[in-house]
Amino acid sequence: MIKKLFEKLESLEKEIAAERGDFSVFGLFLREDAEDRWDLVVAAPWLNTEGMEDLNYITNKLKSCLKGNELVSISRIVLLDLNNPIIQNINQIAVPRGGSLELTHPQLYGLPFKSAYIIISKSKKPVLVNVGKRRLRQSV
Repeated sequence: MIKKLFEKLESLEKEIAAERGDFSVFGLFLREDAEDRWDLVVAAPWLNTEGMEDLNYITNKLKSCLKGNELVSISRIVLLDLNNPIIQNINQIAVPRGGSLELTHPQLYGLPFKSAYIIISKSKKPVLVNVGKRRLRQSV
């Protein structure tokens, strides 16, 4: 199920980016204390992390894209500022549109998650990993 969910979210990221602008981070993250319920973590220069307008916009887009169990598998949508340390750690890894990355040990990048599927991660800083146009699975 996670693969199908991930593919739908890849399409959703492209759709939202075309309407609003590029994301710096867009991905699914499984918290240590979560049982198979993922957080959709997003960051973008255009996002207002303080108000409800962008959260409502993404929520409505998500509801139109996902059905039934797919929607229930999303615990919450987390809008983070570009200066948030979690976003800065995620942006150590470059994942361009069309590439994707499954992190089975996100703790190695200082991320407080059990698992992660990164759809896009952009940064102006030097990067540690560039996945290019391929789908990669990182494991240690």
